[in-house]
Amino acid sequence: MFKNKGLFFIFLLILSFAGVFVGAKNLPKLHAVQDYVDEGVMEFAPYQVLPTQVEVKAIRFRRSRSARDTTRTVYILTYKATNGSGYQWKKEVPSKFHGNALIQEGALESRRVLSIPKDRTYITVAPNESAASCAGSERTRYVLLLGISAAYIVLYLLAALILHLKHKPSA
Repeated sequence: MFKNKGLFFIFLLILSFAGVFVGAKNLPKLHAVQDYVDEGVMEFAPYQVLPTQVEVKAIRFRRSRSARDTTRTVYILTYKATNGSGYQWKKEVPSKFHGNALIQEGALESRRVLSIPKDRTYITVAPNESAASCAGSERTRYVLLLGISAAYIVLYLLAALILHLKHKPSA
């Protein structure tokens, strides 16, 4: 892929800067465990499948006049809470046919609802998850991304400094 090993390390450096940016941007936005209110495990029934367009994210190095942003169609199956609370849960299904088959089957799905009153929002997670496990896994993901990226940047700069000092012409 890379004919020059130096380009590979520069590519990793660029990815590391992106990792630091994403980690530093998203880590402060995460909710603390005490922000969540556990509404309990609820049963959700499938009721509607709709197509939606999502952007295909691809790296484009050249853009021509004919190049357009590409999208693809995905099918989203929406589940409603059976207790009439108004909570919904959505998941992607492979096709409209598959989504309609799940609706006809009517199999209930159990999900834990965690509300965030200060934002007037909520999330649904697997029934065995809790606010602590959900918040902890998100925090761990961003801390790891930030830490590994920052460590690579430091190691790259340290290696560049050592190579610079090693190849510096003596006077």
